[in-house]
Amino acid sequence: MLKVEPVAAMIAGFQSRHKLRSLWQRLLSGSKISVDEVESVAGKLGICANWLFAELLQHHTFGELFDRVARHQGGRVSQHQQHHYLSRWQPIDVKVAIEELRQYLVTFNHHPG
Repeated sequence: MLKVEPVAAMIAGFQSRHKLRSLWQRLLSGSKISVDEVESVAGKLGICANWLFAELLQHHTFGELFDRVARHQGGRVSQHQQHHYLSRWQPIDVKVAIEELRQYLVTFNHHPG
């Protein structure tokens, strides 16, 4: 039986990436972003807000920024954080994940956002 990341974990990751992209685009367009917004996204990504803010200011392409965030996450995951992630997001059977994803997409298509 093949086990995969639960759909809820995937969705949380997509939402965090979307929020990061939104911050990056706003900053690139000259808009100001608040410390609270950066802290919120950094918290969801499990990284330091000060580090994220400095990276946002360097105007990487979004792909470069996201790669740097992913590398930073990988280097900063403590055993406690890993245990917390694993206790919250237990791997599930791939067939269950596919069905959950189908259900989510039906709901999403009827009520986006």
